Amino acid sequence: MNRSAAFREDLFYRLNVVPIRLCPLRERIEDIDPLARSFFNRSGYPSASLTSRALAQLKNHSWRGNVRELFNVLERAAIVAQGGSIEPEHLLIEEEMGQWKDRSILRTWGSDPEPAVESINYAALVGTSEPGVTAANLSVREMEEQLIFNTLKRVNDNRTQAAKLLGISVRTLRNKLKHYREREYRKEA
Repeated sequence: MNRSAAFREDLFYRLNVVPIRLCPLRERIEDIDPLARSFFNRSGYPSASLTSRALAQLKNHSWRGNVRELFNVLERAAIVAQGGSIEPEHLLIEEEMGQWKDRSILRTWGSDPEPAVESINYAALVGTSEPGVTAANLSVREMEEQLIFNTLKRVNDNRTQAAKLLGISVRTLRNKLKHYREREYRKEA
């Protein structure tokens, strides 16, 4: 046995004082509603709430990614719903990827060659109300930039909180903002 294996075994026994077995989320669907409410309150979406139809859809999902998958779905839904009432159409669940291309909000992200995207749905995704803004008009980088700026605006330019909401490090956020500034500087020059 090599030294690193001995260390890991020792560490395992130090940490394994009181083993706790927690059932996967798919076996305790009654926890989805309280977990969602807790997530919204601690993640900066206190006004977000699930409708009964959205909650029913969440309870019917298999949750292979467990609670982390639930939190990712809830965060995307809160962004799309702009922190308000979350309907089933706001729930973008990975398992249903094949069905996403039928939804206008993600038409260009699927394999559907038809670029018909409803502006209002896409505008909800990036948080803009500009007329004529569709996924056909914006690249993924432009969508990302818009999402970052809208998140910063929502948290009053608190970069730490924005990075947390976006699921990226503060350093990554800082680098992206620096890149956006440099690009704007080059445009002006």
